[in-house]
Amino acid sequence: MTRRLFAVMIAISLGGWVLAAVERGTFVLTNGERVSGAVVFHGDNHENLINNYLNLAVDGEAKERTYPIDQVAIIEFVGGKPADAELAALPTNPRHLLVLRNGDTKVGRFVNLISGVTLKWQDGGTRQTRDIPISDVARIYLNADNARRLYNYTAPAAGAAGAGPQLPAITTAPGEIEVNANVNWNPTQVGVRSGDRYAFVVRGQIAFGSGPTQVSGPDGDPTTRAPRAQMPGVNVGALIGKIQNGAPFVIGGSGNVVTMSGTGPLYLAINDDNYVDNSGAYRVTIVKR
Repeated sequence: MTRRLFAVMIAISLGGWVLAAVERGTFVLTNGERVSGAVVFHGDNHENLINNYLNLAVDGEAKERTYPIDQVAIIEFVGGKPADAELAALPTNPRHLLVLRNGDTKVGRFVNLISGVTLKWQDGGTRQTRDIPISDVARIYLNADNARRLYNYTAPAAGAAGAGPQLPAITTAPGEIEVNANVNWNPTQVGVRSGDRYAFVVRGQIAFGSGPTQVSGPDGDPTTRAPRAQMPGVNVGALIGKIQNGAPFVIGGSGNVVTMSGTGPLYLAINDDNYVDNSGAYRVTIVKR
């Protein structure tokens, strides 16, 4: 009740936007400053990001603050220092990283915050934009390099303590799709139709955890199951797929042929229940039969 009354009072005092049970967040600026407040919105589209400026209603201030998006390194909705495994998942390119509260990570692009309760997020690869409740979001990394600096994070050298399993270095060949182990569902930019048959040529190894033996090929580790994995009865680390938002199916090792059970965009992943501490990638060539 107190929160709702506070929201109404802000709406009346500022008049420029409406706030009703919106989410609260913290902008971590590139200079290290942290600013917390309510995620406000403006205009007919109820947007927070307007003309490349993010907006925040800071407690106790009559006028909201605005920040150029390139001065905001992280938008946090959950407090505390991120685990090293989360920071290790930060991309090395200009793309953004979304971390959900269930531990899933997604590489892509931040689009906007809508009505104070919804994140608009563009998936990497497919460029499809979807809505995600802010209540499901832990952090949005807008500037990976600054995030590493702010949290004083340096990736361990290969073979160093805490670096996780050592994986053979391989380069992605033309026509191959990288299936990153630390991404829940990797877009392939391949659209399939029900009844189509595809062969999957797979190479490489991934680590499904930070332990020295938590390494597998595309058939997964036959000694490891995870009750909350995408497919609980399938080896952890196995290559799996799904069509749009359909049920996942097993692909496994190189040369397996799978008949598609639906129509839509194809996604690939490793079978696991926690992607934050994973590393490596399978390289997959998809061939229609």
